[in-house]
This record gives sequence, C-alpha cells and structure tokens, in this order.
Amino acid sequence: MDKRSRERFKKLLLEARDDLKGQNSRNHVNTNDEGPADLGERATNESTSEFLIQLRARGAEALQMVDDALAKVEDGSYGKCELCAAAIPTGRLKVMPWARFCIECKSKIESGEIVLEEELEGR
Repeated sequence: MDKRSRERFKKLLLEARDDLKGQNSRNHVNTNDEGPADLGERATNESTSEFLIQLRARGAEALQMVDDALAKVEDGSYGKCELCAAAIPTGRLKVMPWARFCIECKSKIESGEIVLEEELEGR
C-alpha cells in the first residue's frame, strides 16, 4: 500500500476513533446512583444501565480494533491479512478500515475452519 493510501486510511481511522470515544462518553453509566424509589422505575433504569454497559463494552472493543489498526499504519503492516499476509482489498478497508483479515480468511474463521488463538483464550 502506498503512502498516500495509508494516510487516507489513517485519517478514516482517526475519525472513527474520535466517534467511538464520543459515543463511549455519551454512554457512560453511573451505577452507584440509587435512582428512583419506585420499583418499576428501578427495573427500567437497571435494564437501561445494563444495555448501556454492554454498548460501552462493545465500543471499547471497537476502539481497541481501531487503535490496533492505527498501530499497523505506523509500523507499515496496515492492509495485510494477519493470517495469510495477503493484501486486504481496498474496498473492504473502505467499509471497515480496521479489518484484520482478507475476505477468504475471514470466511474461514466464520465457518469454523480456522480458530483464532484469542478465541481459544476466551478474549
């Protein structure tokens, strides 16, 4: 991948990181707040809190993937499949700039043909 393309994807990744950080801060939940005394309101608030906590966890995971991709831009390995080292198609990177795998390897992972080490470790 040429320098110009790497810079373009770096810009996309930085924008994605900023968006995710903004979402994470908006989804912050104060779980120490006792909230309303009404039992129905408490149940609703607990459900909302659980949802926001899950959303925040997914946001943190997505943020980590973006940060990992930015590190690859810096070390020159961005745009290469982590399994087979083939170039990840530019179209795929435009849709998902933090993609770790080429389409073929991703398909093998999804079908269970390939099991990633982090899945074995329960990441």
